[in-house]
Amino acid sequence: MNQKTCQILIDRCYELAKLSNCQKRQFGAVIVPTEVTSTGYDDPCEILDTIRAYGVNLTYDRQPCDPCLRADVPSGTRTELCRAVHAEQMALLNFAQRYTGNLSGFVMFVAGREGSVKLVKDGPGFYCTVCARLLAAARLDGIIVRTEEGAESLSMAGALMSAYGTAGGHGDGVLKGESDD
Repeated sequence: MNQKTCQILIDRCYELAKLSNCQKRQFGAVIVPTEVTSTGYDDPCEILDTIRAYGVNLTYDRQPCDPCLRADVPSGTRTELCRAVHAEQMALLNFAQRYTGNLSGFVMFVAGREGSVKLVKDGPGFYCTVCARLLAAARLDGIIVRTEEGAESLSMAGALMSAYGTAGGHGDGVLKGESDD
């Protein structure tokens, strides 16, 4: 995939991230073979609406999580506290609702924001162990993330090693802000 196409898909992820209600960080994800197949963004509303459909009433009025249970928790750790379904997970669920089979031959683009600031990795890698495991189990070929150098393609093995390194405090890079254009 050429650099221009990668940048267009990364930009699509940033646009999807704007739909998120998460107070801490907002992410968008796109699954593609040669064209966009499935998208997702992190949103606690989606899962809570589903939980309510099962008769469990959790108080939530489609506003950002307040209080954010992970506000002071380092990125890539204690993800079980988050009320949201991650963008990567939502893209997988959306794919599963439309198609059958595994994601062999597909890659996922992932990009995030903090408010109006686009997040970029200051080094190579991926950061969420849960998402890395799910994407590997779905047989996704790889993940493409935005770094200071541009789009970085990671194999699933590379994404898994990077995510566990980040969660264990030995990550290859951390997320930092970049001015929104």
